Amino acid sequence: LLSRRQRQMCIRDSAYRSKMLLYRYLESAAIKHDLTLNDACLLLALENPIPFTTKKELANYAQLPLHILSLSLSHLSVRGFIQPLPIQHFSVRLLETAAPVLDDLKAAINDFECTCMRDFTKEESCLYRQLSERIHENVLESLR
Repeated sequence: LLSRRQRQMCIRDSAYRSKMLLYRYLESAAIKHDLTLNDACLLLALENPIPFTTKKELANYAQLPLHILSLSLSHLSVRGFIQPLPIQHFSVRLLETAAPVLDDLKAAINDFECTCMRDFTKEESCLYRQLSERIHENVLESLR
């Protein structure tokens, strides 16, 4: 049997590997549109229906350092994918030109999920999604 610490390390290693695989899929979609992985992650974060009121909030959600966030915001704005809104607090609007990029990024996420669930039965996939949703809800509830 593994000790508690060993189990925690296995979970961290697994989460890290999953994240790296997801980034590999996202980077392929990003390169197709001449974007960086950071740009792609930012576009996905901006699609979130919850508005971000500060750059720091957005940076935390997108898991990007603040200086990288600023570079990606500038890059996406120049490319015509986003528009900073002229209001007192921080706000950015996704433009229609970002739709094809977002479609490719979502397809990459779907490919990643299919890879992860490759040997699962339909029932196992359904159960996994239900349990993951419950974990997500528990985490959100504990953060309130």
